[in-house]
Amino acid sequence: MRLNRNTIILLVISVVIIVGVLLINSNEATAPAEPGTPAATAAPVALFPGVVQESVVRFEIRDNATGSYTVMTKDAADIWRVDATFGTDRAVDQVEAVGTMGVFATLDSTDNFETDDLAAFGLGTPTHTLAVATEDEQVFIMHVGDASPTSPRYYVTIDTGEFTLETPPEVTAEATDALNAEATEEATEEATEEAATAEPSAPTGPQTIPAEVSLSGTRTVYLVTATFVDNLVALIAEPPYEPPPSPTPPPTSTPNPFSEVEQTATAAVPLQTATAGAVIDSAADVLAPALTGIAPTPTRVPETTDEAE
Repeated sequence: MRLNRNTIILLVISVVIIVGVLLINSNEATAPAEPGTPAATAAPVALFPGVVQESVVRFEIRDNATGSYTVMTKDAADIWRVDATFGTDRAVDQVEAVGTMGVFATLDSTDNFETDDLAAFGLGTPTHTLAVATEDEQVFIMHVGDASPTSPRYYVTIDTGEFTLETPPEVTAEATDALNAEATEEATEEATEEAATAEPSAPTGPQTIPAEVSLSGTRTVYLVTATFVDNLVALIAEPPYEPPPSPTPPPTSTPNPFSEVEQTATAAVPLQTATAGAVIDSAADVLAPALTGIAPTPTRVPETTDEAE
């Protein structure tokens, strides 16, 4: 069977298209997940293996540019407390606090790669640093860098270490007496002046985040979904407090159920009824003789006698 020219051209075009599609798919399968980055490993990775929501006893997040922070600590009764740059005197939202620990503990990444050029991904000086400490005295720190230019994710890197919960030193009775004996009025005044001029205190408890964060060397960089990171960073400006109470509305006067027109109409009803009754009575007096045939009894006027004169 002989093929005409048009059929041959169509076959050639089809072969070219099929080969092109195969080449594109092959390139996508072997290309890095993020253009411009080292070859990425596409595999789900838990950022904090072994950490569960219940084991977290401390959470800290800081804006490395401004120093603003939020620190959350859990006491022995599993009650969360907050110390923050933008703190308030409202009660801590315990549900949100527990949920925050759950979000942090379950963070994962589907792409990661190794690089020694941390500055290229905003990790030389991270924008934010987050840290959790667990009840078994482990610390997990996440440094946040730039946002990916091709997907809604952030570049992050992880540090781990040990953490020791600080406990206040034991104060004996002898030490207390000695301190009381040394306290003078002058010292008290000086302490009061110092307290009035003191700078705002740092977050309470041991610091898990260094005062200045600067990273270098070869590290594993993970790509983490931006929504989760943004929600955690938002805790700096809006710590997990209960919402403020709703203001009590001012008392309002009870509206009159009748409008002015209705009030006028209602007041006119008794007057109209009385007028109608009087008309009916007058008509009855006039019509009664005609209907009954009995003349009305004339009214007699008493006569005046001569004796009266």
